[in-house]
Amino acid sequence: MQQWLAQFRTYPDAAKHQGWEGVVELSFSIDSRGSIRGATMTRSSGVALLDNAAFELLDRASPLPPPPADDAPLRVTVPVAYRLGVP
Repeated sequence: MQQWLAQFRTYPDAAKHQGWEGVVELSFSIDSRGSIRGATMTRSSGVALLDNAAFELLDRASPLPPPPADDAPLRVTVPVAYRLGVP
């Protein structure tokens, strides 16, 4: 899941310019088609711009690879890290 999401993560230019970093933790369900349902933030980075970027990441990454049929819907919680100098 982390590798899939990492492909779609972008670091907001304004956050880079300000030197803002943080980790946003998102929780959501993945249905049998890979669609994201009920995304919520379970931990804020403390920077609204980064928090919003994490939700935008989910939009770009959707649909996700679907879970195995017997695991759908699947509830996951993932950290989305924004660190300068880290790919």
